Amino acid sequence: MKSVLIVLSLALCVVGLGLLKVGSSVFADARSETIRGPGVDVFLLDAVAVPGAEVGVEVTARGGERAGIVGVAALGEDGGVVAQVTGEGATWGSYISGGSRDRGSDSKELRVPVPADAVGLPLRLSVDYVVAISSGGTFDDASLHEELELFVPPATRDAQLHALVRPLLATIAWLAFCLVVAPRVYRIRNHPEQALWGSMMGGLVGLGALGYWLVARPVQVLVGVRHWAFAAGLVALWLAVPPFLAIRSARRREDEVA
Repeated sequence: MKSVLIVLSLALCVVGLGLLKVGSSVFADARSETIRGPGVDVFLLDAVAVPGAEVGVEVTARGGERAGIVGVAALGEDGGVVAQVTGEGATWGSYISGGSRDRGSDSKELRVPVPADAVGLPLRLSVDYVVAISSGGTFDDASLHEELELFVPPATRDAQLHALVRPLLATIAWLAFCLVVAPRVYRIRNHPEQALWGSMMGGLVGLGALGYWLVARPVQVLVGVRHWAFAAGLVALWLAVPPFLAIRSARRREDEVA
């Protein structure tokens, strides 16, 4: 059982490190076809479209050594611009300092008005951006263009409940996992091994990243609270409460057997 826990924890650690690198693309509400390499990710900042209000979107251009957004525009059904924001584009000049990065990125927030008679909001986003692509010890700036589409559901109870599905399912799955694993961990608590506990601590990296993308961020969007402390608190609850409940249950069952 110890070896299984070590392998599982190390796998979670690898997953977490991967999510820290490309997690934004994996869980984006809309994105380019490729996750690695240059592309665009779009995140909704509002779960539903309220007629007469606005819907916020966060657009991230990524790829290369550095990335910079030139402009983002929301297009109407006739192709006209209904909202736009400009960026600074390539800000790194002819020299990139600070060493190489795995993936450059730049983000801009755009607020798109929702028509008073709208039932949901189809979004068509036009994004112009620049990435610095390394080539033989130097780099070349590539100007790129992407168009992405997504739909923001109307402000109905069904849509709000649907927004809760992912965080609820993720929490239930995590709690069920803890209930299965906790009794095994509890039994070996008096015989710690450095490899076991070290790998389990590493697994917290993966669990924390999963907790953010599967639970904290969807809840932030749903309730409209974007402060980092709120997200950190949700991740902390995700990490602590299910294991605590599972270990408490395992302890109670062991006491009953004894």
